[in-house]
Amino acid sequence: MILKNSNPQFKITNWTFYHRLAISTFSSLIISILQVYLPYCTSDVYSGRRDGETATGGFTFHGKYVIEAVIQDLVSQLSGASPYQFVLFGVSAGAYGVALNCDAVAAKVKGEHSGADVRCVVDGTDFIPTTVALEGCDPLANNAAAASFWQGSFDQSCESELGDDSPRCYVFSSYMSYIDTPFMVVAPFEEIDPGIITCAPEYPSNQGIWARWRT
Repeated sequence: MILKNSNPQFKITNWTFYHRLAISTFSSLIISILQVYLPYCTSDVYSGRRDGETATGGFTFHGKYVIEAVIQDLVSQLSGASPYQFVLFGVSAGAYGVALNCDAVAAKVKGEHSGADVRCVVDGTDFIPTTVALEGCDPLANNAAAASFWQGSFDQSCESELGDDSPRCYVFSSYMSYIDTPFMVVAPFEEIDPGIITCAPEYPSNQGIWARWRT
């Protein structure tokens, strides 16, 4: 960030000027960017391939197919252009979807535009220590159960090496080493949202677990 003072010998004295410069620079960058927003409506972190049936209460989980269809359509729309950079960005459930689809999307884009610089931004996913949890709770098993229900497809290189049903392929912090596409993670040092970490105590209770979390 242009406002970050990382050099103790350099002091910013005109914050208004630098703030305006940062906003102006960012605004000029996004003017030439094509932005496509995909609403979250599949309730399966963009991984599911399950049709509606009695066991699902009639609900369909086709998040993986939605991602594939949108990317295919977008790539075809750009057939006459050569995108210099393609960034897949997601927040919360969208971050889960970005992480598990990052390499697959990159492969699709590069398949049509070999020179494209594809990157992923993961803002608010399960970037957690899987060995730190409340007694009797296993985040790997919890995510694996959800993936099984959705008939989810996660990172394919992880699934190829460890198997489609490996719990390690269902929590970002345990499968991120399999992602080949450059990515950036945005996450708090202590994730206290129970929707993200189902096996942690309510913050700030049980400081023993949180102390282990930090280390």
